[in-house]
Amino acid sequence: MSKLIYLSSIVFFITACASSVAQEENSSEVENKNTPPDTTNQQKNTTLPNAVAWDYFVHSGAKIWACREIEFGKFVLNKFCRDKGKNDLQWPGDVVPSNFRGQLID
Repeated sequence: MSKLIYLSSIVFFITACASSVAQEENSSEVENKNTPPDTTNQQKNTTLPNAVAWDYFVHSGAKIWACREIEFGKFVLNKFCRDKGKNDLQWPGDVVPSNFRGQLID
């Protein structure tokens, strides 16, 4: 008889725990539905460049077109230059920029 009481109390405990977890999950889902979506920039510490231009240079024999921010010459994602025509008017010549680290992010 004592084994039966012991087993039933274990079953009760497991059922109560499972019920508590299910309630927490449901309340999280309801909370998430009531929370407005985050419309801020998802990439923290990243700002969109104001003005960008393509830069052409040769590095270790490789011909490279890279997108750079005009104001500081900082390399930015190439996607920011996709609507720009590829010309080398901003930084003419094929000299490797001093801030080029050998790896570009697209």
